[in-house]
Amino acid sequence: MDYFEKGEFQKALSLFEEISTKQPSNYFFFQRVIECYQQLQQYDKAENAITKRKDKYNQPLLLVELGYNYQLQKNTDKAEKNYELAIQALLVLFCLLLGEGMVYATGLKVPPSILGMLLLTLFLKTGLYKASWIKDISELLLRYLPLFFVPAGVGIMVYLGKISQNWVGIVLASVLSFLLVLLVTGWTHQAVRKWGKRKRKNGE
Repeated sequence: MDYFEKGEFQKALSLFEEISTKQPSNYFFFQRVIECYQQLQQYDKAENAITKRKDKYNQPLLLVELGYNYQLQKNTDKAEKNYELAIQALLVLFCLLLGEGMVYATGLKVPPSILGMLLLTLFLKTGLYKASWIKDISELLLRYLPLFFVPAGVGIMVYLGKISQNWVGIVLASVLSFLLVLLVTGWTHQAVRKWGKRKRKNGE
């Protein structure tokens, strides 16, 4: 820290890189590494470090870090793009946190992520959110969608013994729930279309 405060950024960089390697999840030392790169005008190294961490942790704050790194290079377009992505990510994260809070407060037996997704849909439908506000971050998340199935895959491997003991019930439940969802979705779609036609006729 003394090296950093004194402006001896090259010495501080060596120290912070060593600590950050030993404690990769510690954001404070990672941020100090980035600040040293920026002070030494090693913007490419800063960008690579931020990008690698973003790919691993996908934290919205890293988009701000990346935007600021572009801002220091007078690259306004890329800076604004990353700042916008950070804001969009926070809008999506707000829905997730709201879902977490509702589950915690009410004890609902619903996954917070599902509830958060429903809240996001509700906000879009009611106009509280505009699709353009989350368009870019949605495309970014969809690009990495396969990664979200990794925890589920690991869970299946962990409980493979129990699954093999109850595979008949699991298969039946999966097939029946699939058919039920299919029927309910089709019925809902037809009902909405009929309601829309009646509304248009009444309007005419």
